[in-house]
Amino acid sequence: MAKREPTKISETVKGGKIGRDANTGRFLDVQTAKGSSKVTVRTGKVLEEASSKRKDALKRLVNR
Repeated sequence: MAKREPTKISETVKGGKIGRDANTGRFLDVQTAKGSSKVTVRTGKVLEEASSKRKDALKRLVNR
């Protein structure tokens, strides 16, 4: 079987657009006025870490 391309959803954010996989929500690419780039393994890890920090902060606020 051939590898399927993920269904992409584009979201507009400050400074450009981000592309996400419709099924998993993972970042695929970033588009800015300077150009477009795909998300690398390193970038993906940084994004996951930032996301987990935000989730933890929200949990702390809820549990006050």
